[in-house]
Amino acid sequence: MEAGNTFKYGQHGHLWVVVSNPTASPARVLIVNMTTDRGIDRSCILNVGDHPFVEHPTCMRYDMARIETNQDLERHVASDTIQLHQPVSADILERIRLGAATTDHIPLKCKQLLIDQGLIEP
Repeated sequence: MEAGNTFKYGQHGHLWVVVSNPTASPARVLIVNMTTDRGIDRSCILNVGDHPFVEHPTCMRYDMARIETNQDLERHVASDTIQLHQPVSADILERIRLGAATTDHIPLKCKQLLIDQGLIEP
């Protein structure tokens, strides 16, 4: 996996984004999903045109952020447990990371991973 890759678990469900740098920390890869914006967390709002998956105002669910291993993610891709989709652009990835820096909803260990990789400021 690479930073900015997107995928779904199974055929349905939310689109997940690889937010951290898997090359720098393959044992700790931060993923965050997108969902319809219902005012849960407005730290990063995506709009139509930001990504082909986005069909209406969408937010990043930082409260659902998880850390996986790159090996597990690659294994899921190989077994078709997850389906890859078009990556987010570098600009959108930066917006997602900035949202992670400002939200109060992301688990501390997830935010710390981005800080440790130098992707966001403490």
